[in-house]
Amino acid sequence: MDSVEAMRLEEQLKRFIRWNRSAHPPIEGLSRTAISVLAAIVRAGSRASRPGELARELGMTTSNIASALRELDAGGYVTRGRDANDGRRVNVMLTDKGRTAMAHRRAKRSTHLQHAIEATLDDREQGELVAAGNLLERISNFPAS
Repeated sequence: MDSVEAMRLEEQLKRFIRWNRSAHPPIEGLSRTAISVLAAIVRAGSRASRPGELARELGMTTSNIASALRELDAGGYVTRGRDANDGRRVNVMLTDKGRTAMAHRRAKRSTHLQHAIEATLDDREQGELVAAGNLLERISNFPAS
């Protein structure tokens, strides 16, 4: 792949991400930043998240994370509390409301994507898309420079 093709692929991926985001407005009352933080907390699973870890994962400043966590806490999507083993640390836990909101959002987005794929791609192209997704996943594991 030459540099022109790489730039074209990057633009195509950006366009796809914009399309996917625009298909569903943010969760009522939450900023996109707060939704990104909430999604990272969901990805963490059952373990508690820490603000510093979230900042590193999302490439955000700690002040942006703190602002988003205040927004999420005020909305009842997360709770924050001191770590039992180290009182200097803050743990962020997902609430049932946060878990439900993200599950609902993810289901809507997945259904929309599935319908768009079925409406625009034939069976062969759908298989190619699955293969391309697997390749993109492999590429995303390449160390960042």
